[in-house]
Amino acid sequence: MLIQQYRSNRNILIVVIALLFSLNSCQEETPEPISILEEDVVLAIEGAILPNSGGLISQINATALQGLTAADLGCDVLNDSSLNEVINSRNSYSYTWTLENECDLEDKPFELTSIFDGNRRYLTNDLSANEKIETSIYLSGLSNLENEFTINLITDIEGSYRASNDILDGYVGKISFVGIDIIVDGESQEISSGAANFVFSGASISGRFFNYEGVLTFEGNESASIAFTNGGNYSLNW
Repeated sequence: MLIQQYRSNRNILIVVIALLFSLNSCQEETPEPISILEEDVVLAIEGAILPNSGGLISQINATALQGLTAADLGCDVLNDSSLNEVINSRNSYSYTWTLENECDLEDKPFELTSIFDGNRRYLTNDLSANEKIETSIYLSGLSNLENEFTINLITDIEGSYRASNDILDGYVGKISFVGIDIIVDGESQEISSGAANFVFSGASISGRFFNYEGVLTFEGNESASIAFTNGGNYSLNW
């Protein structure tokens, strides 16, 4: 009787130890959620603005080009069109594009409003993304004989992102830009100066939340810099 009880207790103990070991192993195998760092945010902002695949700079360029012939649009007349391109199976964009002139009392245009609303997706060496984009660009200086325009803009980008090397789990976020006094050459469409404040907030699939703020500064010669509030500084070129 005592032997049977001993064997029974021993078997129960073995089962308990096995369960504890199994739980401990599961805990050890569960990876810690990876935080979204400044460097990851830089990749997303870079992808959002660069001209390939319909980024913000391409929208600024297209608006500046329209500024050269804005007088042909008439006053307070909406012109709806589209801007889209399928570059390859992983890079494409499609926008509805609305243009409207604001004119003075003499019916001379003084501001062009350019609105982009659509979607884009892209794949770089570092990041893949699917984004929904709404951009409002306000271009003034239409009477400038040197065709130098001043642009103010508001952009909201909602996207899902994943690092191309799969080090990060996927994440979703919203990037908002507010640009003030961005100077663009109408002939070349090159951005020579100006800045845009940005906020990028979201969460990783594993539940890590993030929020970054800073300033994107255009420096001419197809270059810009990103300065995070209470953070680092990074350079961009295109």
